This record gives sequence, structure tokens and C-alpha cells, in this order.
Amino acid sequence: MALLIGLVLVFGIIGWLLNALILKTILKLFKVENPSTKKALLILILTWIVEVVAILVFAIIGLAGIAPILGFIVAYIVFHLLLKKYYQSGWGKSLGIYITNIIATIVLSLLIILPVRMFIVQPFSVEGASMSPTYNPGDYLLIKEFGNTYVRGDVVIFRYPKDPKQIFIKRIVGLPNETIDAKDGILQVNNEPLSAPYITKGITSVTKITLRKDEYFLIGDDPEQSLDSRIFGAVSKDKIIGKPIYTIKGLVKQ
Repeated sequence: MALLIGLVLVFGIIGWLLNALILKTILKLFKVENPSTKKALLILILTWIVEVVAILVFAIIGLAGIAPILGFIVAYIVFHLLLKKYYQSGWGKSLGIYITNIIATIVLSLLIILPVRMFIVQPFSVEGASMSPTYNPGDYLLIKEFGNTYVRGDVVIFRYPKDPKQIFIKRIVGLPNETIDAKDGILQVNNEPLSAPYITKGITSVTKITLRKDEYFLIGDDPEQSLDSRIFGAVSKDKIIGKPIYTIKGLVKQ
């Protein structure tokens, strides 16, 4: 949790500074003389604080349905008063700067967030008990998608081979070119018993399989509750999305 809070603070500070630079640029476009990053940051922070407080107050007094709109109006008034104080801006110019800044901030956020979400890190919420006790229903994971290598014992997030729209979480127990089988409840790799302390119960119903050069054999830590490679077969590397790098226990209510 401390790491997550730290990351939020770092990205929050970076976000505020970028927004201040954006506002400074917009002020220049609107012919405001001598805009400064420091004043732009102060204007943004004060406006945001007022907007949040206004929305909460309107919600408390029974105007929750229109609280965001009223908060937006109050924030604009404060934004204008600050611009008037520092730069003698009129109502019309302030409104233009305010709306332009909102649009620019949204566009920049999308340009940053979407690539990160699609190609680097994405969230995943655990459902079901197949990975218990390692991961339980409601655990929230951040998945690293880029630059992964996979070894035995890694937990991975992947697309269900029979329905790629479904996303599963399991553990790698079999690597490319290995032969997987089970004997007396113990998983066999290349006809040798596999020591796998993360698998909490006996392994049954494994049809002997030799993996191809890009395939992995995946099983849940609780095999009795797991739909995995024993049923749907090996999973090719191109179906694997990534592996967890951070976990928040019990964040999502089931």
C-alpha cells in the first residue's frame, strides 16, 4: 500500500506540474502578459479545492443530481477571480481560458493514460478461488504487460483460449517443449515429480501432453476449484497478457 500511495503522489505532482505548464501556454495563446508557472499552479490548485468543496456542499444540502454542474460554475467563478487578480482578465477571456484548459488537460491525459493502459500496465480484479490462498476473490492486481519473460512458478494473466474475451489468472507449471503428466496426485514434468509448494492439493485428471515451443501448462493453486490447462489444454505465449507486479488485498467487493 505504501508503494501505491507513493506512486499516486509522484504521478499526482507530475500531473499538477504538467497542467500548470499547459495553463501557462494557454494564457500565452490568449495574449495574457507574463504568465508564470507558479501562478498557474496556484490558480489550478485553488480552483480544484473550491470545486471539490462546492460539489460536497451541494450534495450534502440535497442537490447531488446537479452538484457537478454547480461545482463547475463555482470553480469557473473562482478561476476568473484569480485570473482577474493576477492578469486583469475579463469574464469572457477567463471562460475561454477555462474551457480550453479543460479540453487540453483531457487530451493530454488520454495521450498518457491510454498507451500505458494498453501496452504497459493494466488492472485486474481476481474472481473465484482457483488461486487461493495466493490470490483471493476481491484482490486487485496491477499487471505488467511489457518486457516479460516467463519461468515455472510465475503467476500470469491470460486470455481463455476458448473465449479470448475472458481473462484468467493461473500459475505456470509447464514450460515449452516439456512433457506434462500426473501420477499419484503429483504433477510430473518430463517424467519427474514436480516440487510445487504453491499447489495446495493433489493433481488429478491430467492427460499427458508435450508442449510446443511457445506453449505453457497453467494450473490454479487450488486445483479442485480451477478451470485450467488440465481441461482446456496448453496456452500459447501470445495469449498471455502479463504477470502481477503489485497487489492490493481485498480491494474489490465481490
